[in-house]
Amino acid sequence: MSAPFTLVGTPFSTFTRTIALGLQHKGLKYNQTPTTPHSDIAQQHHPFGFLPTLVIHEIDGKKVNDILLRESHAIVRFIDRIAPEPSLQISAGDGGVPIEEKMWELVSLIAFLGFPTVEFGVVKPRVKALDDGTPSDAEVRVQIKEGVEKLRNYLKVVESLMGPEGFAFGAKPSWADFFLYPLLADLRMVPEWEEVASPRIIAWIEAVDELPAAKATKAGTLSAGSHQQFGIGARIHPVLQEPFTTEWPISIAALSSSFLFNSSLAEVPDMLLSSFFALLLAKLALADDYGSTSKSKYDFDMYQGTQVQAQTQDLPAKDLTFTLTGGQSFFNPYVSDRLGTTGPILLSSVNLIQQLAHFVRERVPERQVHAKGAGASGYFEVTTENGAKLSMAKLFDKVGKRTPVSARFSTIAGNAGSPDAVRDLRGLGFKLRTEDGILDWPFLNHPVFWLRDPAKFPHFIHSQKRHPAKHVGDHNDFWDYLSSNNESIHQVMRTFTDLGTPYGYRHMNGWAGNTFRAVAADGSWSYIKISAYTDQGIRNNTQEEAIKMSGENPDFGITDLWDAIERGDYPSWTIYFQSMTPAEAEKFKYNIFDLTKEWLPEDVPLQEIGRIVLNQNPRNYHQEVEQISFDPAEMPAGLEPTEDPTLQARLFIYADAARARIGVNYKQLPINCPLNPVASFGRDGAMSFFNQGSRPVFASTQDPLKLVSRPYNDDNHTVWVGGAVKYVSQPSEIDFDQARGFWSRLSPRDQEHFISNVIGHLGQATNPAIRLKQCQLFVHVNATLGERIAQGVNVTLN
Repeated sequence: MSAPFTLVGTPFSTFTRTIALGLQHKGLKYNQTPTTPHSDIAQQHHPFGFLPTLVIHEIDGKKVNDILLRESHAIVRFIDRIAPEPSLQISAGDGGVPIEEKMWELVSLIAFLGFPTVEFGVVKPRVKALDDGTPSDAEVRVQIKEGVEKLRNYLKVVESLMGPEGFAFGAKPSWADFFLYPLLADLRMVPEWEEVASPRIIAWIEAVDELPAAKATKAGTLSAGSHQQFGIGARIHPVLQEPFTTEWPISIAALSSSFLFNSSLAEVPDMLLSSFFALLLAKLALADDYGSTSKSKYDFDMYQGTQVQAQTQDLPAKDLTFTLTGGQSFFNPYVSDRLGTTGPILLSSVNLIQQLAHFVRERVPERQVHAKGAGASGYFEVTTENGAKLSMAKLFDKVGKRTPVSARFSTIAGNAGSPDAVRDLRGLGFKLRTEDGILDWPFLNHPVFWLRDPAKFPHFIHSQKRHPAKHVGDHNDFWDYLSSNNESIHQVMRTFTDLGTPYGYRHMNGWAGNTFRAVAADGSWSYIKISAYTDQGIRNNTQEEAIKMSGENPDFGITDLWDAIERGDYPSWTIYFQSMTPAEAEKFKYNIFDLTKEWLPEDVPLQEIGRIVLNQNPRNYHQEVEQISFDPAEMPAGLEPTEDPTLQARLFIYADAARARIGVNYKQLPINCPLNPVASFGRDGAMSFFNQGSRPVFASTQDPLKLVSRPYNDDNHTVWVGGAVKYVSQPSEIDFDQARGFWSRLSPRDQEHFISNVIGHLGQATNPAIRLKQCQLFVHVNATLGERIAQGVNVTLN
């Protein structure tokens, strides 16, 4: 025998490849005997026919009687002992881990969970379909949909245990890389790789690709016909294919016999055996007298129907049969019952009645503001440690960590059929589904707003909407409000530049506007403002371009976002915090709770937090865009509201608008639903899908919910003493300060566009007193500016 070792196992086995990678990396010569699991050869080398087995012919140059070493962990230890260099171990500090055992923690998760999650959950069903030509791609996607989601979550955990760059734990490879690589090399060859692989995972696998050991060993199971040729994936034991969903009790003896001796189980990797029995024992431990382990005493699963609808809603029409709304098959969607061919329609026309009744109820009320919108989904990725320093919110705790996001973009004043290119503010809403609950970021594309007194909001919006008699926009109403509320001047200045007509939704920044509180892990806190800067660069329309676009393509904002994502040009925004200590806030030149003032970056620097990337278009507009709802009160621990008066009002009105428009249980809709369990005392109401079972509907001492401790107890700056007063802010000279600064920073071209845009709009106000009042405000910003506009709208300044 020319080589000291023989590796028994098919080259397509992921565990066999792990051992081959280690042998190659350490320069150990070996022969390989390809064989399938549970074959005669496998059975000769392993009592249960599993793979791999390492046959040892000599140790340190001395021949030995062939020693059969089975189980991957045992083989790995032997390889390290006889060839300690180059080392595949890690040291404390590698990849930022505190102790070297973190590598084996990751290896165990890969061995016990990685194989069933990657191979059984996604890869093997997909490969079998590719080889057999059936089922269809759509059917496979439905079949593995749950598996893909489990895989996505599994890879997030794996990534969280890895170092930030390079191999799994830094600059040199380790056994963790060699256990993970064969699995993900398989995964990379199916379409689902693109859906679940993060930039960190992609960078990692590309690094491993370059290792000589990786190039010297064969790829995984994805070779045409390989699962048939080598017996891999052709059979999956029913107990593992659908773990623990069969009826119990099961004869333990029968189960053990099936597990140990059914030939199809030979495909189960060696280290999965112990985890299977551990899960089995846990299952039995929860059972009553080894009977049913269902959490309910009832056998009926009322969620089975919703699961079926979720699994089939994306199937192509050709794969489904027409039914009535209750699921009954029906032969013709155009049919109705009538008396003869000329008689009246009968109430027995269930098909007709269902269709008409649903048709007149298809539309939910459109939003009072932000009615016209576009949407997409993607992820938020932490790019710096700044967020973790400012806030203990878990979504910021690790660079590279990703959180699922859904987004909606909109104009504000127009109705659902209005053009996307009109002069108006735009909304950017981001819903982040964190492990600690929902985080909603409803932004605007300007850092300031028209008002700072929340009671003015309905009045302002009504002035921008249609006239109650004429039912068209009224320029007198529009300018009457603005000229009577001086604090609006900064927003007026911004809106009537080309910033008021952005080129779609991808090329604009966003700001939360309000001031929030970020609480750090040590209990210290700061005031913050949050912003999103487009990575596509700012691009705006001129007034003429906006008018042209509104006529030629009134849905440009929607189609531009959709088309960009479809062609793989994923839009992204970099997220920034600006922070201020309470002491700094007291000395700041503006009231930090004034929504008509911005924190200029030169005064309060931007701190990069992360990046939002949108890479998925809606599958259904109504579900994902029309029904999505945002609420600034939705914040996980580490982020909190402040006394900002407009924010205080928004904490109520956003959620209440959703309750009025969609229903009290709007958060149970899939697009609004958190990813972590909800255990509240909000029950019942219309359209309650998940009503929290039979748990107490009050704070019971008999069956209490667990409570978290309050994260911090410093109420400084939040305790106010005084009697209730009627209050409205008063305009002052400082309200013109930032408007003047904004005007001075505009280029001559932008200044000319501003003057022309205002004259074109204000000039249509037929009331000369309103035109005069607004021109006087412009004079207060800049005398020349005011004079030119006054001349353009035909008023004489005093």
